[in-house]
Amino acid sequence: KPSTTTAAATNQEEESITQPSEHAATTATAPPSTIPSILTSKPRTIRALDIWGRRLQAVPYNRWTLGAATALDHWIAVDVLDMKESTWEDLLDGLAEDGGGKGRDILTVRGMLFPEMVVAAGVE
Repeated sequence: KPSTTTAAATNQEEESITQPSEHAATTATAPPSTIPSILTSKPRTIRALDIWGRRLQAVPYNRWTLGAATALDHWIAVDVLDMKESTWEDLLDGLAEDGGGKGRDILTVRGMLFPEMVVAAGVE
């Protein structure tokens, strides 16, 4: 007959298998197959991608505030596309010297990372 200590340890092991730990919840990332290759060397950006994805699941893009949408575009510009803050500011001010190319890059990347946004916005 197993001892009480052994039974308690077995119960704890079963709970840890069936219930995700707090650490696992905070370090969750997208499955490797869904991470664009450009981000594989950027673990912080991959974690942020997961956070943005969760926000999108919680609130559909067409219900986001202007501030939330701008924050996402800023993250894409600076963290994903490696734009300088000054370039981002120029885009916001309409002073980009590339004829809107960088803005289109942001929109393209947003649609690739979060295809549900394109559908939610009515652009297919």
